[in-house]
Amino acid sequence: MKKLLILTAIGALSLVISPAYSDNSHVSSPLTESIETNFLTLNKDTFQVEDSKSSLVVAATGNNIFTAVRDGSIVKAWTMDKSILNIKESTDIMNANPQESKIFVLDLLLNGRTLFVSYVRYFESKTQCDTLNIAKIDLTESYLFTPPKNIFQSTPCVHWIDSPNWTNAAGRLAYDGKSIYISGGLIFENLYSNRFPEGSIFGLPPTLNEAISSTNVFGGVAKIEISTKKVTKIASGLREPQGLFWDKTNSRLWETEQGPRGGDELNNIQFGKNYGWPFVSLGRIYDNSELNSSDNPIHPKYGTHSGYEPPVYSWTPSIAASQLGMIGKLSSFADWWRGNLVVSSLKDLSLHRLALKANKDVLYDERIFIGHRLRDLEISDNYILASTDDGALVYLTRSEKVGEKPFPPVGSVTK
Repeated sequence: MKKLLILTAIGALSLVISPAYSDNSHVSSPLTESIETNFLTLNKDTFQVEDSKSSLVVAATGNNIFTAVRDGSIVKAWTMDKSILNIKESTDIMNANPQESKIFVLDLLLNGRTLFVSYVRYFESKTQCDTLNIAKIDLTESYLFTPPKNIFQSTPCVHWIDSPNWTNAAGRLAYDGKSIYISGGLIFENLYSNRFPEGSIFGLPPTLNEAISSTNVFGGVAKIEISTKKVTKIASGLREPQGLFWDKTNSRLWETEQGPRGGDELNNIQFGKNYGWPFVSLGRIYDNSELNSSDNPIHPKYGTHSGYEPPVYSWTPSIAASQLGMIGKLSSFADWWRGNLVVSSLKDLSLHRLALKANKDVLYDERIFIGHRLRDLEISDNYILASTDDGALVYLTRSEKVGEKPFPPVGSVTK
């Protein structure tokens, strides 16, 4: 373990760096604002924790927060104290891998004192093989790191040529108490022209169906039993599944994914189901000339989900759905939002609160404008924490002040 930084709060918002400080990382004082929703007023504190070009993922429990810049191998531990964010420690998951490889972090999941990290391990050399992995990091009683151990590796072994496919690999994590779930994007197929094979990937079987059947995760969701490390691919037909959440109250696995032009989806993942991609989508291909193409061997059908498991809900236009979570019965938001799903978005710069009927069907979708591309999401009993693509953490709490500002008009992107 290597301690990088200790920050001590002096006064309400000021920070002093201790002599142990050894790099140039810093956290700005939070920018505090108010957001009016239909039922609640939210306090919004925004912490800039990385440079402006850094996309973050996050995991949290209580005042313990963990972050990772996606294009790197460092995971950092923080504490939240009276709206002051203090860094405690960092670890390099590269320690579990040969030094000639590189890391692209996709997700963090915290369960008790165990931190799971999903990441792509990749090489610049075309002779080396790239994989999607899960590392398990046990934490001390003080939530400090122990060395990471790898518990999952994707098959088949392929080689990515350019970094956009690392995002498409998805790698979202969920945990049901015994097993961990991981989502895999359909990296074998070009998501824009909807053709196989994706031109920037080497090492594939000759057809799309063979590629899909040969993988233990890509294009679907895999279940890994922690005690035995047994891997089972439980669902298929997923495009770019950027959100995954286990609802322990109702024993449901929820998934959000990004469609093409329209057709972002909320799915209830069930064993053995096929969710349609790339053969059907409620969205459409980006290139209009491909809509009636006769030379595409996949023969996709757009604007329909016929013959495959339909989504619980779909967004058109696309919001670029990312992570999701649920408001619990003990939450400070529960009197109005209990049992609601909260979905973060990238392109839409917003949270979406989905009110559910019988814990399953979506009654309505309330858009809550945040103003950042929201990459990841954690929901605690007392706060909602979102990470952004510009290196910030957005910390939302309930305000006791209600109705001080008019509700934003339809179509508004202002506060």
